[in-house]
Amino acid sequence: RDQPRSRGLGDVYKRQTLLAVPDATGTPGAVNSVFAGNIGPTYRDMVHNPVVPSAMESVTVSILAEDYQDVASMKLKYAVAGGAFQSVNMNDVGGGRYEGNIPAQSTSAIVQFYVEGVDSQGAVSTFPAAGAESRALYKVQDNQARTGSQIHNFRIIMTSDDAEMMFDPTKIMSNGRIGSTVIYNESEVFYDVGTRAAGSNAARGEINAARINFNVRFDSMRLFRGVHRTVAIDRSGHGMVRDSQDEILMKHIGNRAGNIPYQYDDLTYFIAPQSRFNRPAQLLLARQSDVFLDSQFDNGSEGTVFKFDIPYVPTNTDGGSEGSKLPSPYSHPGPHMDLQDLGDDKEFYRAHYYIRNNRRQDDYTQIIKMAKTFELTGTALEVAAYNVIDVDQWTRTFALLSLIGWLDAITQHPSNHNIKFYVRPSDHKVLALPWDWDYAYRQPTSSPLIGGSGNSSRT
Repeated sequence: RDQPRSRGLGDVYKRQTLLAVPDATGTPGAVNSVFAGNIGPTYRDMVHNPVVPSAMESVTVSILAEDYQDVASMKLKYAVAGGAFQSVNMNDVGGGRYEGNIPAQSTSAIVQFYVEGVDSQGAVSTFPAAGAESRALYKVQDNQARTGSQIHNFRIIMTSDDAEMMFDPTKIMSNGRIGSTVIYNESEVFYDVGTRAAGSNAARGEINAARINFNVRFDSMRLFRGVHRTVAIDRSGHGMVRDSQDEILMKHIGNRAGNIPYQYDDLTYFIAPQSRFNRPAQLLLARQSDVFLDSQFDNGSEGTVFKFDIPYVPTNTDGGSEGSKLPSPYSHPGPHMDLQDLGDDKEFYRAHYYIRNNRRQDDYTQIIKMAKTFELTGTALEVAAYNVIDVDQWTRTFALLSLIGWLDAITQHPSNHNIKFYVRPSDHKVLALPWDWDYAYRQPTSSPLIGGSGNSSRT
């Protein structure tokens, strides 16, 4: 597990917190506290059909159930629009597969379901495992998906109560995940995934704005496209056309340029838990995760990614100083750090360089070396830089930033942020990775590489 870390409101401070761990953990070779002699039937391959039914169609739920003590009975439990659960018997159709039918429901109705099995010794189990607290869902046809287009549909289904809770202004900044179901292209189903809102206060703070994003975590036994444990829905485009997704063009340019490690993402039409958030979006796949790093570099996931950012501190509550914090309005209290020497103690860097992977190592060694290097000038800087950063890679990245006219990024924004740094494991040099560059084509072609006050003059 990752090392615990303490965080203050708005990331004003951060520090590592080490917790005492018992010398003896677990019970290898012995019965532990969760042992059960009989857990009831086990399950796999649950599907419902049709995936998106019309108001005139019943839905068949099918699942494989197995048990050494034999399966005595199977029931299908379902609830419509948050109502009470109803139960129907499931029939053995051969090969260990059981089927049950949910009656036709009205247009746009959300149906939650799970199965319950009993073995010959009376042991009961459910699938998904949390039963009524799980979120296997489908929605009766609402005609919100786009048809006749090559763009993918990505639909997240939640119960109405869950969606209302997630979009509550006092909860919208939570990274706690809420149970949901994803339906991809109206045909491929991922049950009981975890969904949360994503983005900074700027994205989540104005809940009715077009900028709110989403992050989905899939079951480790059923990854998205067979590869991704998490994906993100990025709706926050700010390029030439407001709310467009032209950032993906920047990613293609960066990938074609070479030596600018950039993502290969996709476009999607996003069908949200609440229709007011439906719109085209970027489907962010590997991002700068271990999947991405291992595909770009030898043993890439052994290197650490740091996000260079600024604090977002809310300035209002819903009930005074002891009330819940509201995400907006907010401020960016200073001082806003440049790439500068903050001393030898990594705790002084923690609030500005957020570790995104390999948190257990908690290694800031190369970041501190980089920061100290950028305090140098002239020939000393030139000589030292080649030992600490990949100079060619950095110059290509910042040439791309200047060429495309980004506004809200390091060197171009009054507050330095929207960049990631990666310590390449092969030589421990630091790379500059483009991140969240969606304010494309916002600077004039004559603008300098270093723009505005308070920007990173060192780059």
